[in-house]
Amino acid sequence: MASPDIKAQYPDFTTPNQQIPVPFIINEPTCIFRQIFEQYLREKSIVLDHTIELWSIPTIKNLVQNDVGITFLPRFSVEKELASGSLVEIPTDMSNTCITAVCGSHVNKWQSPLMKLFVDLCNTII
Repeated sequence: MASPDIKAQYPDFTTPNQQIPVPFIINEPTCIFRQIFEQYLREKSIVLDHTIELWSIPTIKNLVQNDVGITFLPRFSVEKELASGSLVEIPTDMSNTCITAVCGSHVNKWQSPLMKLFVDLCNTII
């Protein structure tokens, strides 16, 4: 994702062997979204200027909307900004990236009513 202005300046994240002078704004190194995008960049030999590490998704979105850099976040977290046009997608060669989540609980431990509801909902989805 990027602001419309950044996308206009740097629309190509598919051509290999590029240096793009914008920062990558993302969560901590263990963030799965960050790991997926950094792997893509390595495979394409695309080098960004530097990485800005933040702990707040709203702050990341705010900086990207204000032309500070680009980000790679799940669609559900930026739907409102995409709909308003304050953020736009930059095309990549990544297709249908799927992230699997796992939820586990100890059968002999007490569960709060909210935790029980969460586990029950997870079990009905599967």
